[in-house]
Amino acid sequence: MKLKILILGIFALVCVSEQRKSYNGYQVVRTENIDSQNKIIELIKFVEHDKDNSYDFGVNPRIVGNHATIMAAPGTISKLLDFLKEQDISAEVIMKDVGDMLKKENNNNKLFRLNDIYTFLHQVRKGKEDFVSVVKYGTSYEGRDLNLIKIEKAGPGAPNIFIEGANPDGYEFTRNDTRFWRKTRSYIPNSHCRGVDPNRNWGFHWHESGVSDDPCSSIYPGSRPFSEIEVESIRKYLFLYPYGYAVGAFTDNHAELEELGQQAASALNAVHGSKFGVINAAAFWPGAGAADDWYAGVLGSRFVYTIELRKGEGNIFDLPTEEITPSGEELWEGIKVMLNKAHEVSLE
Repeated sequence: MKLKILILGIFALVCVSEQRKSYNGYQVVRTENIDSQNKIIELIKFVEHDKDNSYDFGVNPRIVGNHATIMAAPGTISKLLDFLKEQDISAEVIMKDVGDMLKKENNNNKLFRLNDIYTFLHQVRKGKEDFVSVVKYGTSYEGRDLNLIKIEKAGPGAPNIFIEGANPDGYEFTRNDTRFWRKTRSYIPNSHCRGVDPNRNWGFHWHESGVSDDPCSSIYPGSRPFSEIEVESIRKYLFLYPYGYAVGAFTDNHAELEELGQQAASALNAVHGSKFGVINAAAFWPGAGAADDWYAGVLGSRFVYTIELRKGEGNIFDLPTEEITPSGEELWEGIKVMLNKAHEVSLE
């Protein structure tokens, strides 16, 4: 039986603690809307392949007409601004100290820990045990449970499976140490850096584009496909719009994916007036070894999407807590459109 739809939850909603990595002196730059794809390509190379990993995108421009926001480590802002000037890209500093912003938004009590999330899964199951189950499908590198919730009623149709906390080690690390961490926490042989980008570790066109061989990079894809236990463990279970490994590569049903994506985006945007759009993953920037490509290209899943949620101040990955509920409200309306379509086709 094929899955109706699978949604991956890696929502790094994080807090501040005294032992955390300091972001004091980090600054955020916002560019103008960029008018050339070549300028965008050069900017992405500059940011993602900086040998000291001094920069990180809050908003990656991806396509002509979009702006970028870039976070710069202390002492590196001049180098970034000089590069942008060379590329004839206007820009301004919109946040002079990320650390100050994080201190103001220390909302530890409003953000859930991993154990709270797993407790919620069991609460959802309570009283619905005949068709809702919580399944431990593996163990993370650091020994944390990997859990999913499965909703399946008797009769025609396929089950819904939701994987929440697919990178639990990385999630907890954002709580206790490095706020904007997004890799796993595995050891890398012969390197002082740890972790692999779990969304570049899948075995479909792995390592072909949009990656770095530097283990300290946030886009390091690992030494081989499925090197990460977290990725290997969800090989059979996942929820950007494939294919993302190369520009111009599309699934056979890309028109259907586009249509459903637009319907879901319309429903999502109608809730709070957000402006989410739908685009092929590689039109953003090729990133080989992504989960969505593997599910479409290897597993043969019909509907595969990645949804990028709201960003915080300065368009970096730090969503204010007051936006968590509205973000969830609008996301759910979009997901319902997709679930209804998946249910419809499962009965065909």
